[in-house]
Amino acid sequence: MLASVTLCGCATTSDESSPVPAPSETDPQAATDRGGKPPPDATDDVEAATESEALSRLREAVEEDPSDAQAHRRLGVALRRSGQIDEAFEHLEQAARLAPDDPGILLSLGTSYSGERRPGEAETIYLRLLEVAPDHAIAMNNLGNLALRRGDEIAAIDWYRRATEADPQYLLVRHRLAEQLKYHGRFDEAYPEYERILEMQPKDARERIAQVESLYAMGAINLAREDYELAERQLSRVVQDLPNHRSAHWSRAQALIQLGRQDEAQQELQVHMRIRHSMGQGF
Repeated sequence: MLASVTLCGCATTSDESSPVPAPSETDPQAATDRGGKPPPDATDDVEAATESEALSRLREAVEEDPSDAQAHRRLGVALRRSGQIDEAFEHLEQAARLAPDDPGILLSLGTSYSGERRPGEAETIYLRLLEVAPDHAIAMNNLGNLALRRGDEIAAIDWYRRATEADPQYLLVRHRLAEQLKYHGRFDEAYPEYERILEMQPKDARERIAQVESLYAMGAINLAREDYELAERQLSRVVQDLPNHRSAHWSRAQALIQLGRQDEAQQELQVHMRIRHSMGQGF
């Protein structure tokens, strides 16, 4: 049984920047999303003051040693996070000029380009990164994301597959690969990828959700294959782990109907509709 997950969501295709084996989807270079917060209060003032002090220290480090590529990178990352985009790129690009073969600097610059919707420049940097570090799975993943955004799904599949080969424990990119294969009806290729995902140890909530979504996808594939008993068992586990997974409730109802378990199917359909209603989608 998968670990219980109380969150609900799917993996996205945001670029990644952490060099750990199976990184999260969080891009540390992305500007902070402050949407949904209450009006500024004393806490916000403290945060602003702290951010300003941190930027001052980072600027001082660059002034003390303008040839320090990492100092420029750190300042560029902080400036982008604070929304000072133009100045951020001045320092990130200077870092890359000072250390053109540094994978971390190239990744920071690439994710920043991508995050600011500059895909051509991002792709150039990621390809340069692969010249420096040919097995850099995150760069391959990010190239796959860029390909997907421009509608080149075949190229995306190729990059995602290459990323899984470079790092077999990279759970999120394996999930992206499987999802693309499934979307294109390549069930016999997608299914083993989902099975591998279920064998992996998730490192955070996003990876746990990707595992549950993988089990849902397996249930959906078996539903399409008319293996209703296996589909029902898999989808039953999904709704246990993600009780608000409306698609899993609906799919399980279809399997139950085929198995002649009409009362249970009706209950699943009612849950499906309640979830839709709670999300403002009506009945």
